[in-house]
Amino acid sequence: METACKVYTKLMLQRGHGYPLWEPEPNEAGEVLIGDVGYVLDGGFYRLFNATLAADHPVNARYGVPDGYQPFTYPEALLHRRPRILEPKPLCSKNVVAFSVEASADLGFSNPGASGGVRFKCSDEQAAILVLKRPGNREVLHPCRDLTQYILSNHQSWYTFARDVFRLDIAEDDIIFVSGSIKTAEWALAAATHRAREGEVSFGGEFGPLAKATFSVPTTREMSMSLEHRTGPHSSALVAGNEEPTYDQCVFLHYYKLKRRKILAPKVIRAAGGRLPSPPCSPRSSPDTEVREGGQPGPLRSSEIEPLTEGQHPKTPATSDTLNNSPVLEAISADSVISSPSPDADGGISPVVEKIPSWNNYQPKDPHDDLLDYILARSGPHTSCAIACDQDLGAVQPV
Repeated sequence: METACKVYTKLMLQRGHGYPLWEPEPNEAGEVLIGDVGYVLDGGFYRLFNATLAADHPVNARYGVPDGYQPFTYPEALLHRRPRILEPKPLCSKNVVAFSVEASADLGFSNPGASGGVRFKCSDEQAAILVLKRPGNREVLHPCRDLTQYILSNHQSWYTFARDVFRLDIAEDDIIFVSGSIKTAEWALAAATHRAREGEVSFGGEFGPLAKATFSVPTTREMSMSLEHRTGPHSSALVAGNEEPTYDQCVFLHYYKLKRRKILAPKVIRAAGGRLPSPPCSPRSSPDTEVREGGQPGPLRSSEIEPLTEGQHPKTPATSDTLNNSPVLEAISADSVISSPSPDADGGISPVVEKIPSWNNYQPKDPHDDLLDYILARSGPHTSCAIACDQDLGAVQPV
């Protein structure tokens, strides 16, 4: 079953406002800023450093910056702000309809202290809801060639920084560059993970302090519909009286992502007893030279490698493919491990390649990945990587 975070992200992405965060509130590193380099985990964004600020800036002083760091500078004309891009009212996934308890056509919260009684009716098995007490204000960098070149030139060092300094076990394409955000001051959100069809959810209580704002499910549905909800900011962060609230709660994220073409380099499979025996070295080869099919030294051509499909076991080359007198050369993906050999149908021995869960298996699906894969698939073989931002998704996002 999908988690509430995954369902919320998947459904709210379809609204086209950016990447929705299940955890909009700032963490110990502070609020999300343009220029942040970091990653998303469990619906929250985590900063490594900010690439638009000096190395000795207080934001970067916490963990430092990558080796050889040079900040990215941009003209002020590229930065655009749009106040009230989202009005203070409910924003739902496309399969949810909102009704005011007072049967009023206006579902907005013009009076921040007023009751926010709203009913939501779901027409599908899953649902996502975001309720804003205050407007959502957008701040974003418009597309810039200098920025894409900066990301391309520095992304590898960012990944090295994430691994060596933070000791993070993540993929390189999990590292993102924040180019904008939509922030508000107070919010409530919810996700129904299953059995929401024809169900209703009520949002009620005084909107401020937001700790009193709650979602509820009718008693007749409590045993079937699974609903999780969050509110923020925490009561300690709420302002009192007529003080101006702080708009530091990031409900949507805009960012750039880079993905490199995967090149499955040939590797020598190790059997349970160690490295498989290789033929004797010829005068033209050395122990470190890869042996091609037919026993000839030299690099293994891609045409000589059969890609592994899911559930398929790597086999030895067609010629002399016994375990005792040939090397085994195959392309094994980075998230595979090799266990003890097992007999195959022909009586030979094939090492078993097992798939292990990767970081992305636990995260909501990022539509950037599909777009980046599409770019790499349509580009020539010499294209080593692709870069995209969420503003590019409009051309391929289904309606």
